[in-house]
Amino acid sequence: MTAVEIDRLQRDIADDVYEKTGVILMGIGIYAINTTDVNLAMVQKQVTNLTMSVEHVMQLHGFFFDPESRRMSFDVVVSFDSPDRMETMKQVRRKVLQWMPDLKLRIRMDADLSD
Repeated sequence: MTAVEIDRLQRDIADDVYEKTGVILMGIGIYAINTTDVNLAMVQKQVTNLTMSVEHVMQLHGFFFDPESRRMSFDVVVSFDSPDRMETMKQVRRKVLQWMPDLKLRIRMDADLSD
């Protein structure tokens, strides 16, 4: 399998386990960047711009988009300075879905622990 195929498979497994059990799997996975295609790279750039326009968002990483299934996922680093980190995440979700409403969107909150 390619890294993109493995990434897609592990995301499918993690999503299925979460939907069926409420358990978040974090022990498996790789990040495959599937943006070698010009159109996918443009999608990533737009999503990054939308995400970074939300106050208290520090970074977006782990971006993956499968145009066939319309599934997109990525991680967002939200500053601890945010008065409501969950609301910051909701703002990111709203912005992306306003731009591309037919997505099956999964966004994970990450924290900047570098300090």
